[in-house]
Amino acid sequence: MKKAIVVLALSALISAFACAGAGAATPGSGRSLSVPLTVTDRAGIARALEPVTSGVPVARELDLKATEGLRVLDGADREVPAQFEITSRWGGGPDDRSRPARWVLVDFQASTGSGGSTAYTLVSGRSGGGPAGTLSVTRNTTDALEISTGAARFAFNKRKFTLFDSVDVGSRRLVAPGGADIELVNADGARLYSKDVTPGEVVLETDGSVRKTFRWWLRGRSISCSAGYGTAGMT
Repeated sequence: MKKAIVVLALSALISAFACAGAGAATPGSGRSLSVPLTVTDRAGIARALEPVTSGVPVARELDLKATEGLRVLDGADREVPAQFEITSRWGGGPDDRSRPARWVLVDFQASTGSGGSTAYTLVSGRSGGGPAGTLSVTRNTTDALEISTGAARFAFNKRKFTLFDSVDVGSRRLVAPGGADIELVNADGARLYSKDVTPGEVVLETDGSVRKTFRWWLRGRSISCSAGYGTAGMT
């Protein structure tokens, strides 16, 4: 069985699909929010409904305290599937809804041509529910977590660190139950194998309709460090 290598010391995501233009959201007409978001492909690949994540700073004067009225619009003023999270507030913590938002994390689905750019806009003041994404948790027990994208299903074993325990796309099984033989490498080059690891905790940290993020806490006996953690994000 092939081994996958995960470096715990440094986790980096280098994306060829970039979101730019998210300058500070400042008051406009009627204290509403309107922030241009430009999505550019830099890898020469046409993109269709690809996941995009961007942090957006918000001016204090806007007094934005909740995300319910936020939407992402395409160039034709149509709402696209998106989710929003206030990660920082002026004068308080993220959970203090009496304080205005300072930073909003925006996740949405974007499309653009090969090497092209597409304009989107983050706005506020919309009523009703926006279009939802297709991500859903189909199973979350003490032993397993399963997430469906609509087109694919990803299963994760909470009792053993196998990364993907199984993967199915339509009727095709790409990864059989049991997952892969994972090899972890820390900053000193010490190696830890998944067969020696029992996850101490598996937590679904973000449960949105466009992005879900979960975290493993790993404890192993074959390297000097007593604990490490890996964060796996899936869209």
